[in-house]
Amino acid sequence: MPIGILAACLAPGCSVDAQSADGSEEAFETQVEPLCRTGTVWAGGTVPVCWTTAATNVSDFAARSAQVRALVEGTWSRVANVKFTGWGTCGSNTNGIVAITFSPTARPISGTIGATTGAINMTLNNTRADFQAVAVHEFGHVLGYRHEFVRNDNPGTTCPLQNGESVNSSCDVAGTAFDANSIMASTGYCQSNPSLSDGDVLGTRVIYGVPTRVVRGAISQDFDGDGSADQVLYRPSSGFWFVRKKAGGADLAVDFGDTDDMPAPGDYDGDKKTDYAVYRPSTGFWFVKKSTGGADLVVDFGDTTDIPVPGDYDGDKKTDYAVYRPSTGFWFVKKSTGGADLVVDFGDTTDIPVPGDYDGDLKTDYAVFRPSTGTWFVKKSTGGSDIVAQFGTASDVPVPADYDGDKKTDYAVFRPSSGTWFVRKSTGGSDIARAFGAVTDRFLPADYDGDGKADMATFRPTDNLWRIFKSTTSTTLQNEFGVISDVFPNSR
Repeated sequence: MPIGILAACLAPGCSVDAQSADGSEEAFETQVEPLCRTGTVWAGGTVPVCWTTAATNVSDFAARSAQVRALVEGTWSRVANVKFTGWGTCGSNTNGIVAITFSPTARPISGTIGATTGAINMTLNNTRADFQAVAVHEFGHVLGYRHEFVRNDNPGTTCPLQNGESVNSSCDVAGTAFDANSIMASTGYCQSNPSLSDGDVLGTRVIYGVPTRVVRGAISQDFDGDGSADQVLYRPSSGFWFVRKKAGGADLAVDFGDTDDMPAPGDYDGDKKTDYAVYRPSTGFWFVKKSTGGADLVVDFGDTTDIPVPGDYDGDKKTDYAVYRPSTGFWFVKKSTGGADLVVDFGDTTDIPVPGDYDGDLKTDYAVFRPSTGTWFVKKSTGGSDIVAQFGTASDVPVPADYDGDKKTDYAVFRPSSGTWFVRKSTGGSDIARAFGAVTDRFLPADYDGDGKADMATFRPTDNLWRIFKSTTSTTLQNEFGVISDVFPNSR
């Protein structure tokens, strides 16, 4: 592939230089599988979860259960193709299901390492100060990882071994370096930060694959055509869309979709209003409810594991159907102007697609973020050499948008370990660094105040609040809209 840097760095101990978001140089090991995996991988990355009666009976169950779900979805599910399902009350048979119990006194423990068809009991101490980090750690066991510090190549750490453990473990994959920063090494026992390390991110993406449940594209969110992005969410449990318009009035509620559909809104009919649209991975079909009226559009374009990346790739001011195929690094675009479909080889297996208009010609450019090196690659629609820019690290969440209002997409990342957004403006000058968010948040940048600049925005599942930092006033708007199980178009 044209940018197969990761493929060229698969040897144990292969190192690369990466640049942090603030411009300083830092080095980290590109570890293809740094975690100590001894358990069985979950088929399809799907992990069923339920709450025991003992869990539901604790006084802070509502808050703690929402926190646990938001944490694991904001860490493991965000970085890899891992999907935790269920989250209801356990039935009489919990074989093959992670049954979580809360206890104010018990030692946190996961009853399994990896997938199993037998009983899987997890206990979390809901009174611990490091509850969040421990919860992410215990779910690491569920995914198949042992404690990192029991490995034979442990050089010695200050974090103590647990309950009679000793340094004597061999892992499924030999030759990878010990990762002292792994959530499975010290965090949860010696630290309190629930974030994943760079090694955790890279290893889990290799084991389980890239995340495919989130639409990543040049998504529009202006359903009423007033020039400002509306708050929007999709509720898989009912197939309903809910839109809170900046212009005010009653929220819109539209029934259009099915349980497993992925929301992929865009202006498919070119009337400057966003249309409701979904991509159905099970069939590879797109369904669009046009704001101009008439029959819904139904288009067969994609495959089960493709990531929908709709955008205006041909510059006719209409959203095109497009998918990114992680297994091959190919992009496929069905142009609204007609003619042959576009097929472009631009990406690698563990890359994250981040399309946007990086060169300002009003066409969506093919672009990927490579976590292994913190590098952005952009194939400009204006032609010329591809853009290669280092900005971020493996554990950062890419959140590109036009933050400076010059009609060009800017490189931007959110760093969970510090809760900070970093933006490299295409207009030049100092990078933006702003503390705004938490590891559990969904990140939803868009131009909500209509000034032509994207606003930093988050939805926090633990309190159901949107937080929008308005570029027009540098103040934060907060409102309650949505629930933890909702899906947000273009969320990161």
